[in-house]
Amino acid sequence: MDTMAWHNRYINSISNAGLRLTIEFKRRDLLWKSPQPIINPHTGSEVSLPLRLSETVSVSPNVLDILKREPALIEIEIEMSVLGGTKQTLKQTVEKLVWHLRAPQEFFPKREEECSEEHSLSKSLSTGGTVIGEEGGFIAVNKRSSVSINSLVYRLAVGMKGSDAEATRYIGELAADAWERDNERAVKLYKLVIKAKEGYVLDEEIPKALKASASVGQTVESAVLRSACLWLGIDPNAPLKRQRGRPKTRSRDEEDNATNAGEVIELTLQADETVTGRLIADFQGLVKNTNLATLTLSKLAEMLVALRDRELVIDAQLLEAYLEAVDEDWRAKVAQEIGLEDNNEEKTNPWTVLGLDPGASIEEVKAAYRKIMRHIHPDTSGMPRWYAQIVNDAYRKIMEEFEDVSR
Repeated sequence: MDTMAWHNRYINSISNAGLRLTIEFKRRDLLWKSPQPIINPHTGSEVSLPLRLSETVSVSPNVLDILKREPALIEIEIEMSVLGGTKQTLKQTVEKLVWHLRAPQEFFPKREEECSEEHSLSKSLSTGGTVIGEEGGFIAVNKRSSVSINSLVYRLAVGMKGSDAEATRYIGELAADAWERDNERAVKLYKLVIKAKEGYVLDEEIPKALKASASVGQTVESAVLRSACLWLGIDPNAPLKRQRGRPKTRSRDEEDNATNAGEVIELTLQADETVTGRLIADFQGLVKNTNLATLTLSKLAEMLVALRDRELVIDAQLLEAYLEAVDEDWRAKVAQEIGLEDNNEEKTNPWTVLGLDPGASIEEVKAAYRKIMRHIHPDTSGMPRWYAQIVNDAYRKIMEEFEDVSR
């Protein structure tokens, strides 16, 4: 099968989010085919993946969903010299980052009521599409997807291609190609993990070529900018010369590390391709030199909105890049961390959602609503739309209570 044959038509759909644009396109995905049925923890019934939603549409975890990277306690052997010059092998337990397959139960939501009407799988660990064939133990599907890019990068693409339609098509093709390469990388990583005798592979033993070095959006932006350089007659591979008196971006003892900084955020791409970040200025009550790794996802998301509010574009892009690098599912996890994903009475109580005590004035309600929506609006924060809908519903219910009282 020609893996590029499905690229022929793209959805010319653009969502304008100010500094960034979201472009929809079609791409190929690889759904996991379970070698044997797995047990639905809520019903006890056997489920074979992928699930068939219709004659042509299937849903299942994809090749990226079934892989998990997390810390684990590993027993290693250390050879030590003892008295008399003899060698002795000791066993020591250390914490290491490992790759392994997710447990089948993780593909289902924690509570049965969280299952969608269409299927029983977790929304964050499953995807669906139109089946086009089978490839090496996976089901290949076509699906709609989207990529977020800087609006200035998009304007460059329009300038090069001559129209919005051609620029959108071009970016869609780049994004689809990037996803295809990511699928190939993930399949190789999957095969490496399932062949491991211990059931896991140490992260430090994974070849660099199998680790993601950038998000799909970053890959697309880089490709457009390189093309724009050529279009303008600039060699994108030409070495950069540092101007006299300008500070270096690398220290001598960090020649293998690349550092980028804005006014508040500094990110460093380490030699092992992991990303670290810190504050280079006091911000939102956090002091200079705070390590981003010490902050919760919800705090980082709050900082991202604040950076956008203050139009600190570079810092916002750096923080978003950091979030994408450390956890591709950060948006869904932020919503879960905040707690509104739990559908219980306390957390869906409209007053609790807005952070108010019953009896607050109508002015306080409106102020709280405006403040929250400014931080979680899906067009500016990257948060899921259902999260904003919960806040909207809470505000509507409280305002209806005020109307009932005034009648």
